[in-house]
Amino acid sequence: MRGKDAQPFVFWIGILLLVVLLGTLAGGSVALRGESAPTPTPPPLPTATVAANAPGPLLSDSRGFVAVPGGAAAAELRRETDPAPISTLRGQGFIGGVSGTGRRVAYWVSNTADGATRELRVFDVTAPDQDTTLATVLDTERGATAVWSSDRTGIVAVVESGARTRTGEAPAPFSALRVVDTPTRSIHEIRG
Repeated sequence: MRGKDAQPFVFWIGILLLVVLLGTLAGGSVALRGESAPTPTPPPLPTATVAANAPGPLLSDSRGFVAVPGGAAAAELRRETDPAPISTLRGQGFIGGVSGTGRRVAYWVSNTADGATRELRVFDVTAPDQDTTLATVLDTERGATAVWSSDRTGIVAVVESGARTRTGEAPAPFSALRVVDTPTRSIHEIRG
Protein backbone atom coordinates (compact mmCIF):
# COMPACT_ATOMS: atom_id res chain seq x y z
CA MET A 1 0.00 0.00 0.00
CA ARG A 2 2.85 2.27 0.86
CA GLY A 3 4.55 1.88 -2.55
CA LYS A 4 1.35 2.73 -4.33
CA ASP A 5 1.04 6.08 -2.46
CA ALA A 6 4.67 7.00 -3.21
CA GLN A 7 4.28 6.89 -7.03
CA PRO A 8 2.20 10.10 -7.36
CA PHE A 9 4.54 11.86 -4.92
CA VAL A 10 7.64 10.91 -6.96
CA PHE A 11 5.82 11.92 -10.14
CA TRP A 12 5.05 15.42 -8.80
CA ILE A 13 8.59 15.83 -7.45
CA GLY A 14 9.90 14.97 -10.96
CA ILE A 15 7.57 17.53 -12.53
CA LEU A 16 8.72 20.16 -10.00
CA LEU A 17 12.40 19.45 -10.76
CA LEU A 18 11.71 19.66 -14.49
CA VAL A 19 9.97 23.06 -14.05
CA VAL A 20 12.86 24.38 -11.96
CA LEU A 21 15.38 23.13 -14.55
CA LEU A 22 13.48 24.71 -17.43
CA GLY A 23 13.08 27.97 -15.49
CA THR A 24 16.80 28.07 -14.82
CA LEU A 25 17.62 27.43 -18.46
CA ALA A 26 15.16 30.03 -19.66
CA GLY A 27 16.30 32.66 -17.18
CA GLY A 28 20.02 32.14 -17.69
CA SER A 29 22.02 32.22 -20.87
CA VAL A 30 23.19 28.92 -22.20
CA ALA A 31 25.50 28.55 -25.16
CA LEU A 32 24.24 25.91 -27.55
CA ARG A 33 26.52 23.78 -29.69
CA GLY A 34 27.95 25.78 -32.57
CA GLU A 35 27.30 29.14 -30.90
CA SER A 36 29.77 31.31 -29.11
CA ALA A 37 29.21 32.18 -25.49
CA PRO A 38 27.24 35.37 -25.01
CA THR A 39 29.30 38.47 -24.42
CA PRO A 40 28.26 41.05 -21.89
CA THR A 41 26.58 44.12 -23.32
CA PRO A 42 28.95 47.09 -23.20
CA PRO A 43 27.73 50.00 -21.11
CA PRO A 44 26.33 52.91 -23.13
CA LEU A 45 28.85 55.55 -24.02
CA PRO A 46 28.22 58.95 -22.52
CA THR A 47 26.81 61.30 -25.12
CA ALA A 48 27.94 64.84 -25.37
CA THR A 49 25.08 67.26 -25.14
CA VAL A 50 24.95 69.70 -28.00
CA ALA A 51 23.57 73.12 -27.25
CA ALA A 52 20.40 73.52 -29.25
CA ASN A 53 20.37 76.45 -31.62
CA ALA A 54 17.70 78.92 -30.78
CA PRO A 55 14.93 78.51 -33.36
CA GLY A 56 14.20 81.34 -35.72
CA PRO A 57 11.09 83.42 -35.38
CA LEU A 58 7.91 81.45 -35.68
CA LEU A 59 6.29 83.99 -37.97
CA SER A 60 8.01 85.51 -40.98
CA ASP A 61 7.47 88.48 -43.29
CA SER A 62 8.45 86.27 -46.23
CA ARG A 63 5.49 83.90 -45.74
CA GLY A 64 1.80 84.57 -45.85
CA PHE A 65 -1.61 83.09 -46.42
CA VAL A 66 -4.90 83.57 -48.23
CA ALA A 67 -7.62 84.87 -45.92
CA VAL A 68 -11.33 85.10 -46.67
CA PRO A 69 -12.87 87.66 -44.30
CA GLY A 70 -16.46 86.74 -45.22
CA GLY A 71 -18.45 84.64 -47.69
CA ALA A 72 -19.20 87.52 -50.06
CA ALA A 73 -15.87 89.30 -49.55
CA ALA A 74 -12.87 89.06 -51.83
CA ALA A 75 -9.97 86.91 -50.63
CA GLU A 76 -6.97 88.76 -49.20
CA LEU A 77 -3.28 87.93 -49.20
CA ARG A 78 -1.68 88.60 -45.82
CA ARG A 79 1.78 88.27 -44.32
CA GLU A 80 2.13 86.04 -41.28
CA THR A 81 3.27 88.97 -39.17
CA ASP A 82 0.65 91.55 -40.16
CA PRO A 83 -3.14 91.19 -40.25
CA ALA A 84 -3.45 93.96 -42.85
CA PRO A 85 -3.87 92.66 -46.41
CA ILE A 86 -0.99 93.19 -48.82
CA SER A 87 -3.26 92.55 -51.79
CA THR A 88 -6.83 91.55 -52.62
CA LEU A 89 -7.85 88.94 -55.18
CA ARG A 90 -10.72 89.51 -57.61
CA GLY A 91 -14.15 87.98 -57.12
CA GLN A 92 -15.83 86.64 -54.01
CA GLY A 93 -14.44 83.99 -51.66
CA PHE A 94 -11.56 81.75 -52.68
CA ILE A 95 -11.50 78.60 -54.81
CA GLY A 96 -7.95 77.83 -55.84
CA GLY A 97 -4.46 76.86 -54.79
CA VAL A 98 -1.05 78.29 -53.95
CA SER A 99 2.10 77.18 -55.79
CA GLY A 100 4.80 75.21 -53.97
CA THR A 101 6.99 78.29 -53.66
CA GLY A 102 4.11 80.35 -52.32
CA ARG A 103 4.80 82.95 -54.97
CA ARG A 104 1.76 82.41 -57.21
CA VAL A 105 -1.93 81.86 -56.52
CA ALA A 106 -4.26 80.22 -59.05
CA TYR A 107 -7.93 80.92 -58.37
CA TRP A 108 -11.35 80.85 -59.97
CA VAL A 109 -13.24 84.12 -60.33
CA SER A 110 -16.93 84.69 -60.79
CA ASN A 111 -17.45 87.21 -63.56
CA THR A 112 -21.18 86.66 -64.06
CA ALA A 113 -24.36 87.68 -62.27
CA ASP A 114 -25.17 84.08 -61.30
CA GLY A 115 -21.93 83.77 -59.28
CA ALA A 116 -20.53 80.81 -61.22
CA THR A 117 -16.73 80.64 -61.26
CA ARG A 118 -15.77 80.68 -64.93
CA GLU A 119 -12.41 82.44 -65.14
CA LEU A 120 -9.10 80.88 -63.95
CA ARG A 121 -6.60 83.57 -62.97
CA VAL A 122 -3.03 83.61 -61.65
CA PHE A 123 -1.78 86.20 -59.21
CA ASP A 124 1.99 86.59 -58.76
CA VAL A 125 2.93 88.02 -55.37
CA THR A 126 6.14 89.52 -56.76
CA ALA A 127 4.23 91.29 -59.55
CA PRO A 128 0.80 92.17 -58.15
CA ASP A 129 -0.08 94.31 -61.16
CA GLN A 130 0.09 91.23 -63.42
CA ASP A 131 -3.02 89.34 -62.24
CA THR A 132 -3.66 87.42 -65.49
CA THR A 133 -6.41 85.25 -66.90
CA LEU A 134 -5.27 81.74 -67.86
CA ALA A 135 -8.51 80.16 -69.01
CA THR A 136 -12.27 80.53 -69.11
CA VAL A 137 -14.91 77.82 -69.21
CA LEU A 138 -18.22 77.56 -71.07
CA ASP A 139 -21.41 79.14 -69.77
CA THR A 140 -22.70 75.74 -68.60
CA GLU A 141 -19.53 74.97 -66.60
CA ARG A 142 -17.96 76.27 -63.43
CA GLY A 143 -14.52 75.92 -61.89
CA ALA A 144 -14.47 73.80 -58.74
CA THR A 145 -10.81 73.84 -57.68
CA ALA A 146 -7.26 74.37 -58.93
CA VAL A 147 -4.02 72.68 -57.84
CA TRP A 148 -0.46 73.52 -58.92
CA SER A 149 1.85 70.86 -60.35
CA SER A 150 4.98 70.07 -58.36
CA ASP A 151 7.20 71.75 -60.98
CA ARG A 152 4.92 74.82 -61.03
CA THR A 153 4.50 74.77 -64.82
CA GLY A 154 0.90 73.64 -64.85
CA ILE A 155 -2.37 73.69 -63.00
CA VAL A 156 -4.87 70.85 -62.69
CA ALA A 157 -8.31 72.42 -62.77
CA VAL A 158 -11.54 70.68 -61.83
CA VAL A 159 -14.54 71.78 -63.87
CA GLU A 160 -18.14 70.78 -63.14
CA SER A 161 -21.51 71.36 -64.72
CA GLY A 162 -22.80 74.66 -63.49
CA ALA A 163 -25.44 77.13 -64.56
CA ARG A 164 -28.50 76.56 -66.67
CA THR A 165 -28.27 77.03 -70.41
CA ARG A 166 -29.76 80.07 -72.13
CA THR A 167 -32.90 78.05 -72.82
CA GLY A 168 -33.33 77.46 -69.08
CA GLU A 169 -32.53 73.74 -69.15
CA ALA A 170 -30.31 72.27 -66.49
CA PRO A 171 -27.07 70.86 -67.96
CA ALA A 172 -26.29 67.19 -67.65
CA PRO A 173 -24.15 66.59 -64.55
CA PHE A 174 -20.46 66.05 -65.27
CA SER A 175 -17.00 66.86 -63.95
CA ALA A 176 -13.66 66.99 -65.72
CA LEU A 177 -9.98 67.31 -64.90
CA ARG A 178 -8.11 69.69 -67.15
CA VAL A 179 -4.42 70.58 -67.21
CA VAL A 180 -3.56 74.18 -67.96
CA ASP A 181 0.03 74.63 -69.11
CA THR A 182 0.93 78.01 -67.62
CA PRO A 183 3.68 79.07 -70.08
CA THR A 184 1.63 78.31 -73.22
CA ARG A 185 -1.88 78.53 -71.72
CA SER A 186 -2.85 75.37 -73.57
CA ILE A 187 -5.55 73.18 -72.00
CA HIS A 188 -5.70 69.38 -72.10
CA GLU A 189 -8.54 67.36 -70.65
CA ILE A 190 -7.30 64.44 -68.56
CA ARG A 191 -10.61 62.93 -67.60
CA GLY A 192 -14.11 63.98 -68.45
